[in-house]
Amino acid sequence: MKYMFLLISFFVTFLKLSNAYALANCNIYNFDHVIKNDENNTQITKIIDNKPLDKKHINNEVILCKGYNHVNTNKKIISLTFDDGPSKQYTEQILLLLRNNNIKSTFFFVGKNVKDYPEIVTMLYKNGHVIANHTHNHSRLSDLSEDEIKNQIVKCNLEIKKIIGVSPLLFRPPYGSCSINSINVVRNLNLHTIMWSAMVDDYRIQGNSAEKIAHGILNLVKPGSIIGMHDGGGKRDNTVAALKIIIPTLKNQGYKFVTIPELLNISAYQISD
Repeated sequence: MKYMFLLISFFVTFLKLSNAYALANCNIYNFDHVIKNDENNTQITKIIDNKPLDKKHINNEVILCKGYNHVNTNKKIISLTFDDGPSKQYTEQILLLLRNNNIKSTFFFVGKNVKDYPEIVTMLYKNGHVIANHTHNHSRLSDLSEDEIKNQIVKCNLEIKKIIGVSPLLFRPPYGSCSINSINVVRNLNLHTIMWSAMVDDYRIQGNSAEKIAHGILNLVKPGSIIGMHDGGGKRDNTVAALKIIIPTLKNQGYKFVTIPELLNISAYQISD
């Protein structure tokens, strides 16, 4: 009986650890299990135990973000997006790759980087790429008050508007981290939250390679996917090299790259405030 009890305890522990691991991976790579195409009707789900939240028990706990992460379609259309730029070194390299392949992408820029590299923002915008909001300081929104969250988003939009003359309507939360406060702020600002369905750890510098990044992305892509990669925030040589594998492979498979507004049929910018 004692051994039977120990065996059952071990099995229960194993199941809990397996579920936690699966949920953690899902949070990083793919939000399909909770986030559907309609951003307004998405169930809010708590990361740590995957149970629906009751507002009176939430306060400002970390939750999976509400937002678009793909479209349901049989057409071979996908959207390539980038976070954390602009970067003088890597964003320009990526722009050259995109231009050579006749691809338009969506860039979720950090406000303080926009301020440092306005010429890159201008270049991308003039070349038909979409400029979007990734907060001013790349702050984890679940750590901030409602006023702090609003300041992060509004400040980023103001920096972008100074350069291109319009305010982005597309927003991506850093780290994919949200809270009830952040969801309320984004809704009140009439922004669209854009997540992803194909992202791997191209943001990790150690223990990574271009081949590993490319393999991970290619395994996740399907019609209607939103690919998430990084052009800023650190050393991105492997990301650039991975794109040289990903882009021709997907083109050879018949995929067409479109911007987020084209994929979702939504506006990219608010023309007047």
